[in-house]
Amino acid sequence: SDLYREVLFHCHLAVELALKAEFIRRKDSAAPFTHNLNELAASLEIAVTSLDQDTLDQLSEYAVLARYGDREWAETHATEQNATAWFEKCDHIISEIFA
Repeated sequence: SDLYREVLFHCHLAVELALKAEFIRRKDSAAPFTHNLNELAASLEIAVTSLDQDTLDQLSEYAVLARYGDREWAETHATEQNATAWFEKCDHIISEIFA
């Protein structure tokens, strides 16, 4: 379960850093100091559908809960199946950022 908590946390971090890297590349300035993925996407003027906004919000929530959530949350959400699904979603999101 600890491994899958780490996967969920680092999925958020990977998307956050990809957005910040793209911000730096496009704007040639420091990225905004935020962990909010929707704010970062907006700062890049990336068109984000409401479904994507929900995905980014849920990923942000998972990052916090993976780091600070309780054992009950981990038993329900920090599973191999859920971690694998989010890993694949994040891989797709990062591919879209750099498309």
